[in-house]
Amino acid sequence: MALSVQKPSAKAAKAQRKETAKPKSELYRRVHQNNDVIEVDVDDIEPNPFNDREMVDLEELAESISEVGLLNPVTLIRRTTFEEAHPNGAAGLTKTWVLGPGEHRWRAMKMAGKPTIRGIVRDDLAKKIRGILLLENVHRTDPSPIEKARQVKAAMERDGLSIRDAAKVLKIGSTSVHKLTELLTLPEEVQEAVHSGALLQSHAKKLHGLPDEEHVIAGWRLMSEHKMHVDAAIQHVLANGPSPSGPSTEDQEDSTQRGQEPGNPDTETDTQSPGEPDEGRALPHQTRSEAGEGKEKTDAGNTAAAQTQPEPAKNKSVVRRSPKATAKSDPNAAERDAASANRDACCWSLLEADDYATTEQVAGAMARALLVPFQQEAARVKAHAWLRKANRLGFNVDNADAYHQAVLSSRDVALIARVTFATALAASEIRAADRRRRSWDAHDAAHVQLLMEAGGYVVETDWEKRELTKHDVQVPALEPTELN
Repeated sequence: MALSVQKPSAKAAKAQRKETAKPKSELYRRVHQNNDVIEVDVDDIEPNPFNDREMVDLEELAESISEVGLLNPVTLIRRTTFEEAHPNGAAGLTKTWVLGPGEHRWRAMKMAGKPTIRGIVRDDLAKKIRGILLLENVHRTDPSPIEKARQVKAAMERDGLSIRDAAKVLKIGSTSVHKLTELLTLPEEVQEAVHSGALLQSHAKKLHGLPDEEHVIAGWRLMSEHKMHVDAAIQHVLANGPSPSGPSTEDQEDSTQRGQEPGNPDTETDTQSPGEPDEGRALPHQTRSEAGEGKEKTDAGNTAAAQTQPEPAKNKSVVRRSPKATAKSDPNAAERDAASANRDACCWSLLEADDYATTEQVAGAMARALLVPFQQEAARVKAHAWLRKANRLGFNVDNADAYHQAVLSSRDVALIARVTFATALAASEIRAADRRRRSWDAHDAAHVQLLMEAGGYVVETDWEKRELTKHDVQVPALEPTELN
């Protein structure tokens, strides 16, 4: 028996097709692509959670927008794309679009009563928007060094960025990031001086090398109240302690008699030869009493030697300039000093890391320290200072020699290895920084190459680039960052 199936009427089939058909506006709607400029309702946008820029002068910008309109579009990222790139940072976002750069303009548009805003779609920036906002906020308003340091430090703590990560974001050397954030460890009084412009950042860095906060404050007050140069203030504080009083009149007269202006390093002379210790002055790692004992021990020998030496002619004095004064004729002195400061910061930041160097890099540093002349005592002092800054001392021992003895007796293999590497690194850096040497050799170039590979050191001076190029060390160029 054949089954008969009733066919649907043509009218019913047409109605069914009509119900399932999409409107033409849906079929032909174009999905926005990157770099498309679109008009968006201001209420469909919300600010980026990674943007911590202070919103100032909104009224002035809103007035300008009311008169001439918005000149530059804001940057827009789809919320769904932003959530995929930053699942932990997208909590609470509900609108269609998330701002990239442009929150200041968006808020001003809302204040001006504008219902829509022109924006450029940049979903491709979602993954790196955090770094772009940090870079924009740090460089846009030309903040003081202290403000810049606070912004960078806050971003590093909030987003878990290492110094190397922040350096890559800011397109500057890791040493520059170190020097910047190091300002925040200065006493509040000195930070305020840097913020107001009364104290240069480079001078603040020099003061930072003093033993403690009291010495730093004393040095700054000598500079501000007695108009002393930073180098003279540091010498005075090291010699006399953190005393609130300035140099005596006798001290200033004595400086004038020796042909130097108080506090002016450009006119300083030194009666000791390069590398010869000053027996009457305490070294950075030596107490004043230790310096006095050393002087007493040599008095007898000096007296005997003086009896056998011809007496110098009267009214004549032999003045031997210090290494710093001798090097002043070097036309590259400023660049070399800047490069030396950058490398110094890179060295101690390298020692801060757990994986500070490979086996080959450690072996190279050790070879350079042992096979070329180096000052062992000076290297120990510098390595001790670096490890203290990197918070990697292991023992709270102030004297460098005593510290190295304690490390050697500790049987802590990892600590011994780190301190040994630090000392070898310091020996190479002392040699590279010596401005009495007019140019570098292959050992110096290898030392800087280690810093570039292991510490992320960025070569910023032309002098360094020329010296490295002579020894076939390639210097990568900094890539510009695109904000739009």
